Amino acid sequence: MLDSASTDEAVHETKIDWREYVDLRAEIKCLKAERKLFLEMASAAALLLRDLDADTFETHEAAELLHGLLQQLPSQAVAEAPYWWPNAETRPHA
Repeated sequence: MLDSASTDEAVHETKIDWREYVDLRAEIKCLKAERKLFLEMASAAALLLRDLDADTFETHEAAELLHGLLQQLPSQAVAEAPYWWPNAETRPHA
C-alpha cells in the first residue's frame, strides 16, 4: 500500500506538471500570434521596399500598414528591440 507522503508528493508533482503544461500552451499561443504578426510585418516591409523610390499611394499605404503592425507588438518584444527602434525602451550601452 502506498504511504500518504508518497501520494501527496505525486499529487504535488502532478499539479506542477499541469501548471507547466498550461504555461507552455499559453506561451505557444503567444509565439504563434507573434510569428503571424512578424510575417505580416515582413510582407508589409517588402511591399514598402519594393516601391520605396516611388511616391505613390501604395508606398504610403504600405508604410501605414507596417507602422500599424509594429504598434501591435507585445511590450516584451518592444522592450527587447534595438536601441534605434522608435518605441524601444533599450538604449545603446555607453
